[in-house]
Formats: sequence, structure tokens, C-alpha cells
Amino acid sequence: MTKTNPKFTKIYQALNPAQKKAVNAIEGPVMVVAGPGTGKTQVLAARIANILLKTDTPPASILALTFTESAAHNMQARVVEMIGATGYQVRISTFHAFCQRVILQYPEYFAISHLSQPLSDLEKFQIVTDLILHQPLKILRPLNDPLHYLRDIIKAISDLKREGILPGELEKMIEEEFADLESMTSKTKRLQAERNQQKNLELLELFKAYQKKLIKTQRYDFDDMVTLVIGAFAEHELLLLEQQEELHYFLVDEYQDTNSAQNQVIWSLASYWGDKANIFVVGDPQQSIFRFQGASLENVSSFVDHYPGVQVINLNLGYRCPQTIYDAAHWLIGHSHQYQTEASALKFLPKQALKSTTDGGKNQSAITLFGAPSRQVELLWVVESVQKLLKQKVDPAQIAVLYRKNQESFELMELFDKYKIRYEVAGGGNVLKAETTRQLIEFLRVILQLRTFQAHPNLFEVLVYDWSGVDRLAVYRLTKMAGSQRQSLVEVIENYQPQKSSKSSQTTQMSPTGPTGLTGQEFKPIHQTYQKMIAWGLDDLKTALPNWFTTLAKESGYLDWVMKQPNRIELVLNLNTLYDLIKSLSSQRTDFKLADLVGAIDLMIEHNLSLETEDLDVTTGTVHLSTVHKAKGREWQYVFVVGLNDGVWGNLRRAQKLKLPDKVLRYTDISELEKNDEERRLFYVAITRASQQVYLSYPQTKMQYQRSLEVIGSQFLVELSQDEAGKTTGYITQSESVELLAHAQDKLSDLLQPSPSLGVTGDEKRFFKHLAQNMHLSVSSLNKYLQSPEEFVLDVLLKLPKAKVASMAFGTAYHLTLEAVNQHLLKTRQVLPLPEALERFRQALKAEILTKDDYEGWLKRGQDNLTQYLEQDLAGDQIIMAEQQFGFPPLATYLGDIHLTGKIDRVDWLDRDKKLVRVIDYKTGKARSVNDIEGRTQTSRLSEREQTLPEGIRGPYKRQLVFYKLLTQLAPEFPHQAVEGVLEFVEPVQPSGKFVSRRFELLDGDVRDLKKLIREVMAEIRGLKFLELI
Repeated sequence: MTKTNPKFTKIYQALNPAQKKAVNAIEGPVMVVAGPGTGKTQVLAARIANILLKTDTPPASILALTFTESAAHNMQARVVEMIGATGYQVRISTFHAFCQRVILQYPEYFAISHLSQPLSDLEKFQIVTDLILHQPLKILRPLNDPLHYLRDIIKAISDLKREGILPGELEKMIEEEFADLESMTSKTKRLQAERNQQKNLELLELFKAYQKKLIKTQRYDFDDMVTLVIGAFAEHELLLLEQQEELHYFLVDEYQDTNSAQNQVIWSLASYWGDKANIFVVGDPQQSIFRFQGASLENVSSFVDHYPGVQVINLNLGYRCPQTIYDAAHWLIGHSHQYQTEASALKFLPKQALKSTTDGGKNQSAITLFGAPSRQVELLWVVESVQKLLKQKVDPAQIAVLYRKNQESFELMELFDKYKIRYEVAGGGNVLKAETTRQLIEFLRVILQLRTFQAHPNLFEVLVYDWSGVDRLAVYRLTKMAGSQRQSLVEVIENYQPQKSSKSSQTTQMSPTGPTGLTGQEFKPIHQTYQKMIAWGLDDLKTALPNWFTTLAKESGYLDWVMKQPNRIELVLNLNTLYDLIKSLSSQRTDFKLADLVGAIDLMIEHNLSLETEDLDVTTGTVHLSTVHKAKGREWQYVFVVGLNDGVWGNLRRAQKLKLPDKVLRYTDISELEKNDEERRLFYVAITRASQQVYLSYPQTKMQYQRSLEVIGSQFLVELSQDEAGKTTGYITQSESVELLAHAQDKLSDLLQPSPSLGVTGDEKRFFKHLAQNMHLSVSSLNKYLQSPEEFVLDVLLKLPKAKVASMAFGTAYHLTLEAVNQHLLKTRQVLPLPEALERFRQALKAEILTKDDYEGWLKRGQDNLTQYLEQDLAGDQIIMAEQQFGFPPLATYLGDIHLTGKIDRVDWLDRDKKLVRVIDYKTGKARSVNDIEGRTQTSRLSEREQTLPEGIRGPYKRQLVFYKLLTQLAPEFPHQAVEGVLEFVEPVQPSGKFVSRRFELLDGDVRDLKKLIREVMAEIRGLKFLELI
């Protein structure tokens, strides 16, 4: 029966006819071609809502897959807006997130260990470098430059995996492609083909060796997440059938950029219904900028081949750009080689430009072009134009400057700084290029060098950093004295001996062996910092690196300094990113030390590997700077596209050093692709980001080898401005900018640097607002807030580096072992054999970051305790769930609009007939009494706020059990009623050797109190009450 919803009805009535047709097409295969600004996200969300209103399909049976996390969040929010809280149950995620969840939920179907971790880019470079140097290669390891093909090999392996091609299939492709070499009449072409064949054969051997290395080390790379699931679906029919029973409707966003491996996941899931599958894809081949080899029509052809009866719908109305931009974009893309072929997929694409609904074709000057005499003048024109818009009261957030490559942003940033125009750069940015991170890394290098009492040339530099705590003038004077005595700074500091102060002097003078210009009081901070650096270097040898790094960040004064800076949010994110790298590298080797870290960072810098921080994109009131790739899916009123030169945009002079077989793409003839097609589509994306005006610019000269060379504009500018007969199209208006050109040199020479402002800024408030609005509340986060709002800010919101203490590492390993025990109980109703359990614990503890002594001590303790624990009756006939995750479909848990998450260690039957269950949480460490758990003893150590809470939720441990009951109540797919909670202390009490469990009745009244508390806490968090604490 069709249900009604007033909000959906209102939204549906506002759709245009083509959009309504797409929303109504809820059965069978459907492909929607949606150009820029045609409302595809609204169509996807409305179609999901329509399925739920017109059918009895459970929301968790709908799977929508997107390209980015932000797109998934946006779609989920729109569905919730249309149909309410039910929308939270719909499964909306990226392809990788979906595949990762399958791997974690069904570990028994995958060869990788549950402890396996993905490779970082650095580790991938290290592995492939090692393989290149040790495999018997001839072409791919040139004698004079052994790593010449390193990046090409890594990219080729990634491309192959993304197209679902593993070594076996690649080997067949090579055999087929080069089968007829002898029949080639052209000697040149035959020799080129033979060389390419040899390259591919060597690549094949490297690919095989790379996969073997991953299996041996129990690792996987990012692309493996999809291929692993494809393989599991093919090999294990039960796994695929379980997914097909759960999932009935499939939607895919940005289909033009979906790769072959991702397509195979969808086709496997939908295969049960054959060519009548309910699969709905939305995309625009003209915006394909991420697909392998730029194969824009590949997905259209493959989809039509799989589903011959597909319904194709073209969204023909554009709600973003003026008609001039839509017309120009259509004219531009018509020059693409593929659109001039006989490709069958072309019949499904629109033949006319999108019809604008915004201006009725009135804005005839929506595209402005400026050919600048130089790069400096071009950027000056951009910034002056932005400034003029701002004076006209244009919102800065509605202005964007787009460019081809990341490095183009640096000149723009410098100029915007000088003009005091606030901006933000898309993408988190490379942390290693941030000045404060560079300083911290240099500090690490100096510490490493000083450990051997050697003079590091940059000791002077690190001593005068703002956060060093040393008087800069004192360092200058000390350094001058060192130079005059022809000694190193280390020697001067080491030889310092204070003289006895005279009765008439309040200060202590330096000895003749040191710089007599400094008093003892002035020298003391320098000497103390130097001694600390030596001590930190020695501590590195006996401390796990993450713990060492967090200590260094605090004791050096760096962390305190960061928290006092006006851009502290950015600096904290950078610090967290560097710390995450340290944890990741340390997790692979227990003996990973400072020297290894510095070497790894140097390798990243050498190979230009980016260490990107999280891009929260929450600042407002700022001009947006972005590459075109990162601008995909965004829109602004005013868009500047800079650097539009030939050779940068189109006609790129780059050799294809490692060409893969043509049959990597099934539906596209790679050999026929016109080299500029992909760049042209990128330019198409760039100009269609603008809702009012797009400004195009290029310099007419560039500096190269200290000489000024003339350069020309991109051929795409000609394609926009002239038709095939050379007639002006009228799409572009030339900008003369006479006044700017007359005064350009004066302006460039007179600009001044801005000074930063202090205090809590509006951006910081928006930053925390974003974190608060998007956070998932777990019971540990709730408890942290109740115990210390300041620690909540630092640990939960900002996630400041905090090393895991040894006892916590032990607890993690112990829990993972008990998870394996419980999973075995679920499947076999038998206890996991002791040797296997002990080995599981050993592997889990080894994965933690511990010193050798800590590892050996905790290993013995854990193995002794587990031996005793597994001798008990573990009630294997009562267990129904183990390590059950709540918070995501199919067990999404929302208290109103508050997203709650948690993981319950174990769920057991209490009464099968009444569907009553108990929830169990494991605790390592000392057993607690009931009074202590409920917060009725002095040892409970409750905060002032906790002491005021109702008794049933006063103690953190008891509150945790009530929170778990709440999770089970909020999850629609959880069919049982949790009436009892158990805290099971899994280490024996000494000296008796007994194990203790504490049982509590979970009352509905306590749940009501907890709901009230959660709403209060989240209101405070979202209201930013904690801001005064930082």
C-alpha cells in the first residue's frame, strides 16, 4: 500500500518532468544522464524516499553507493529530511566503506587476518622499491636510474586492480595483445611493440611478487578492499546469497567514474534478479575525470550491455549555470574525439545543451577571458577582480579560484595574504610542507644527531623556533661567540662553565672558554633545552615511538605553543596527521625508532609523497582555492580558472612510459582515444562550477631558466571562442584591464604582509560546530565529557596525539582474543582450542606498539590468565551475538537526531521464549565491587557532575550497560529485549584465582534518565559550551 508523506509530496511536486520520471522509475534497471546542476542528488534521495513510500521494502534493504563520504552524508541528510528518522536506516556509503564492512562482518570468508591493516602510500613505495631492486628486470630497472619507473609501476598496479584485473588475467591479455608481433610490416612499430611487451611481462612479475608480499605480511592496499569482496562473492555462494537476501534496491551516484571492480560488486549483488534487477545509476560521461585512461563512455556501454532493457532518462534542465555557460560547455565537449565516432553509447547522450532555468539566456557575458602579459599580472588580475567582487558585497564563500595542479596554489595564497583576503585551500593539504611541521621534523633530526654528540648544522635554527622557549637574542649572541672562537655551537654549549658571581654582581658571567657576553641566567634556558634534546634522544632507544613522540610534543613546549596560536585548529590537525603516520609505521615493527621515522619522512619528501590532513571544509566567509579535480560536485557564483596555457590544459607533453594492454577496458578502444579528451572534460567541469560568471585567464609569457618565453593559451579557449569555420561563437568576452596593466608593477612592489589576529575566531566556532554536528556519540565519549569537558575536547573532538599505555594495549589484545573465542562458540558451540587462543593473543599483542620488555611481561600475564579463563564453562549454548556493532545499518541507532554508536562484546539468551537477553562487557584489570560500579564509594572517583546524576546511571561502568540497553532498543532490526547487563572481569582475582562477574538488572527508568542526560549533553556540545576551556 502506498504511504503518504507531506514533506516528500511537496518536494516531489517541485521536480521537473524528467526528474519525476526518474523518481517514479523504481523497478528494473534505470540509467539517468545528469549534467552539471541538474539536481541529481535530489533525484537520488527522492527516489529512495519513493521506494520506501510505495513498497514494503525495509530501509536497510536499499543500498546507495557514492564516490565520497561527504556525498554519502549529504544524500542521507536529504532522505531524512524527506521521510524522517526512517531515512537513517538506509544503507548509504562509499564503495570502499561498504566493502570494508563486508570484510569486517564476515572475516571467515577472507584470507586476510582480522588484524590486517591497509598499506600507506609510503609502505607501498617501500615494497615496490625493494621488488624493483631485487627482481630480475631488464627494462623496468634502467642501469643509470633503477627507480625510473617506480611511480609508473605503482600506478599501473593500482589501475589494474581498479579495473578488476589480477595477475592471471593480465597474463592472458599480454599473450593476446602481442600474439601477432611477427606479422607487423613496420620494423619500427614491431620493435616498439616488442619493447612494450617486455615492459608488461616485467610488470606482470612485479605484480605477482607484490601480491605475494601482501599475503605474506598479512597486509592489503586500498584497492584490494573491492577486489577481495569480488573474489569472496565469486568463491562463496552463501556470502553472496546472504547479501542478496538483505539488499533489494541498488543506486549508484557519479556512475561515470565508477571503475570496473566497483561495477563488478554491484553486478554480483544484483545478479540474483538478472536483467530485471532494481539498479539505478546516475552520472554524466562528459564529467568523467577520474576513470582509468579517461574512458568516459565505458560505463554507459557496459551498463547497456548488462541490462539491454535499461530505461535511459536525460535530465535536460539545468539549475546552476547561465545559458551562455551551458551552450559553451556543450560546444566545447562536442570537439571530443569520442563524440565524433560511431560509438553505440552516444545515442543515449543528450544532443542539445542543457536548458538553463536561471537567466533565460539573458546573461550574454557570463564568460570573461584575460590574456595577461605575465604570470604575476595574471594572478594580480584575479586577486583584484576578487577584491572588486567583495567590495560589491559578494559573499566570499561564493567565489572560487580553480587551477590544474596543487603547486599553483602557493603563489595565489601569498597574494591573497598580501591583500588580506581570507581564503581556504581545498583538500587537507600536505602536512609535510606546512612550516610548523617542517620545524618539528627538523627538531627530530637534530635530536637524532645530538644523540651521538655530533654538531648538527641546524641546531641554531631549532633553538630560535618560536616554541623552543629560548630567548632568541641569547642564541644569536651565543652563536656569534661560537663563530669567533671557531667552535661549533655544540662545543660552546658543552664547554660552558659558570664563574662564581662577585658580591657586587647579581649575575653569573661565562667562563673564558664560553661566550663572555652571556650571564648564567641567560645561558641556562639554552643549556637546559640542549640537555633535554640529548635526553629525548636517549629515551627514544627504550620507549615505544608513539609514546616517545607524545612526551616530546608536551615537554618541548610545542603542544602548548600550538594551542595558543590563532590557527591552532589547523596546527592540531597537522600534528594528529603526523602522529597517525607514526602509529601506523610503528604498528608494523616493534623496534621502529626515531631514526626509522626520520628516514621514512625523508623518503616521502624525496618521492614527493603527500601526507594529507583531513579536509573538514567548514570555514565560511572565505574564498575557495582548489584544483579542478577537488572542485568536482561543488558550485560557486563566481569562478576563476587560471593558468590556461597550451601544454598545461591540453597537449600535455608527457610520455606514456608504461602502456597497459588495450583490453584493460572492455568497451573502449584505448588506441583510438584522442589525447586531449580527458583534459577537455576537466575544463568542462571547471567552467560548469559557476552559477553566474566564469573568469578564464592565462599568461602570455613564462619564466624558464631565468629567461622570459612566450607561451600561448589552451586550444580549449579557441574551441570555445571559434567554430570550425573560424567564426566567433560569442561565448567569450575579452577583458582589457587597461587600468590594471598600467599600475601592475607598482601594485606588485607595494604589497605588505598581513598580521595575524588572536582570540577565538568565527572559523574556530564553525569548525567545532561542524565536529559537534557530525560526531557519533559512544558511551566512552559520553563518559569522557561527564568526567572532564576539557579532555573531551582534546581527546574526542580534536583527537590530540595520545599514546596507548601498555595496559590498554594489553586490554585490546585480550578483547580481540575473546572475540575469536566467541565467534568460534557461535559457529561450533565448542571452546576454541587453547593453543589457537594463545596464538591469537600473541598475534594481537604483537600488533600493538610495545617495548620488548612490556611485550614479554604482558604476553606472559595474558597467556596465564587465558589458560585459566578457558577452563571455565563459557555457556556456549547461550551465546547469540559477539562483538556486535550498533550505529550503522542494519543496526542504525538514533535518539532523535543524535547518532549513537557502540560495540557489545557478547549477547546471551536469558529466556528464548520471551526473547529476553543479557548484554555482556569484558573488563581487564582489577575486579570492581557492585557499589564501586554504581558510584557509591569514594574509590569511584566521580566528577562533580557525575555525583549529581540519578543513581542508576551515576557510575561510568553501570552507565555503559544502560547505554547498551538503549542501543538495543533504538536498533529496529534488533529483535530481542535486553533486561540484564553483566560486567565480566576476565582476569582472575589473586590469590584465589577466581573470576568475578557483576550482574545488574537494566531498568527502563534508568534508560529514560540516560536519554535525558544524552540530550542535555549533546545540546551542550552542539551549543559549544566547552569553547572557553581551550
